[in-house]
Parts: sequence; structure tokens; C-alpha cells
Amino acid sequence: MDGTRASLERRLTTDPEIEDLLVEMSLVQGVSELFADDVSQLEMRISECLSRPESLWPFVVSAAANVASYQAIYAFDFASARRWQEWALPYHQRTTGPFSVMYGYCFAGIAAMEQLDVTAAEDYFRKAQQLARTIAGNLSHAHRLAGAILGDLLYEQGHLVEAERLLDESHKLGSEGGVVDFMLVLQRHLLDR
Repeated sequence: MDGTRASLERRLTTDPEIEDLLVEMSLVQGVSELFADDVSQLEMRISECLSRPESLWPFVVSAAANVASYQAIYAFDFASARRWQEWALPYHQRTTGPFSVMYGYCFAGIAAMEQLDVTAAEDYFRKAQQLARTIAGNLSHAHRLAGAILGDLLYEQGHLVEAERLLDESHKLGSEGGVVDFMLVLQRHLLDR
């Protein structure tokens, strides 16, 4: 990625397409760092994307808002994490595929949980799972990730039958991965078996 960035930056042009590519590359690098649970440069990685959302693809803006929500959760600013998802709603609605919107609902749900708004958290997690099921199907990676986080909440609430079903399905993800918060849920319940 660094070689591509250097090549694009060497071009002495203000071509909007190259500028957009650099913004998108920065976002991709930020998402990669997010998956590695490295938040040290996330704000820098997404700042330009969020400062000019009207000039970028909705998926790019949707993903950047998710990174902003994750960063806010990491900083214990749960209200901001939820506000980012409200702000991103028009961009989420114009994306295709389940992942960006599914992650958005889940990050809003995680923030709601931290605010002890369990009803809203469950609603967000169920929306994430329903969206993933509708777009990608019951056996999809997105559906199983959303199911893991919903299953964890239901387990904590004592709804063990539904929680067990969701967590058993999510274990089929194996090491395919997800954001650290999702993988911790899977690991915790694997150890409980």
C-alpha cells in the first residue's frame, strides 16, 4: 500500500480521482488498523473522508463513520459512537452488501450496551442480524458475526436457548475474523463450553 500511495502522491496533479483514491487508501489502512485493534492513527486516517462526504462513494463514508464509532467506543465516548451512526444513516442506506451497515448497527449496539441501554442494544443487534440475513443469507459471515454479538447479549440476559443457537452458529466462523469486540465474544463463549 505504501508503494501505491507514494506513486500516486508523486504525480504533480490535483486530479480529484487521485485525491479520492488517497482518501480511500487511508480509510483502508485505518480499517486494517481497526481490525488489529490499533486506534492510534484512526482519526487521521478518516478525517478527510468525513470532512467531504459528498464527494466520495457512500460505502467509503459509511465505512469511515464505522471507524469513527469504533474510535469513540475505544475512548469511552459512547454517545458520540451512536451519533456517528445516526449521521451515517443516509450513507449506510446507499451502500450494497451487508458489512458496513451491519458493523454500524453493531457499533451502535455496543455503545448502547456501555450506556446500559440494553433495549436499544438488542434492537441494534437484531437489525444487524436481520440485515445480514436478508442480504447475504443465514450462513454468511456477516450473519454469524452479528449473531455472535446478539447471542452474547441474550446469554447475559438469561435467554439461553436463543443465545446458544446463535453462539453455536457463530463458532463456525473459526478464525475468519472480525473486529476484536466480536472475536472476544466468540473466544469467551468457546472457553465456557
